Amino acid sequence: MLRLFLTRHGETEWNVQKISQGRKDSKLTGLGVRQAELLSARLKDREFARIYSSPSGRAAKTAEIVRGDKDTEIVKCEKLMEISMGNWEGKKFEDIKKLDPDGLSNFWERPELYTTEYGETFYDVHERIVGFINDITKKHQNGDFLIVTHGITLKVIMSYFQGKNIEELWEGAFMKQTCLNIVEMSENNAVVRMYADVSHYE
Repeated sequence: MLRLFLTRHGETEWNVQKISQGRKDSKLTGLGVRQAELLSARLKDREFARIYSSPSGRAAKTAEIVRGDKDTEIVKCEKLMEISMGNWEGKKFEDIKKLDPDGLSNFWERPELYTTEYGETFYDVHERIVGFINDITKKHQNGDFLIVTHGITLKVIMSYFQGKNIEELWEGAFMKQTCLNIVEMSENNAVVRMYADVSHYE
């Protein structure tokens, strides 16, 4: 059986400042490092065959912390990057609301209608994460694998496994930093065993 353990990076400086990150990056905060350490402790007895991570610094650093002193290979994968937010990136959400109120409203309330001139739609993200999942299932039929990605990308991945449409994307729990999701896969059948769990938080 193939088991995927999926998580989001730890808290970042821009998360705290409510700045749109997307493909841009900011460092983990002290709390973000601690969140990753707590997840590492939770998973310390789990032997991962490989860790797949977004190449963004915040995700890669989280993957390194969660790995701890083990020698598990970390493979950086572009398909796990956060949604590209185009000219929103690096701006505070309060400013984005002034610049593009309709776009921001669609982003959070009607994701199926969200469009962008410079970034990605949720459908674009869905397409690349399906590509990633297909890649994983072709390479691996058994074993445990850790996947470290981003909040929106993770939400799209889990919605895919739940069989949800883009219209239903924001239903269910929000993907908090270092939340744990577990999906078991066998013979093209996927079962979500854990969703957005943060019981390792202190």
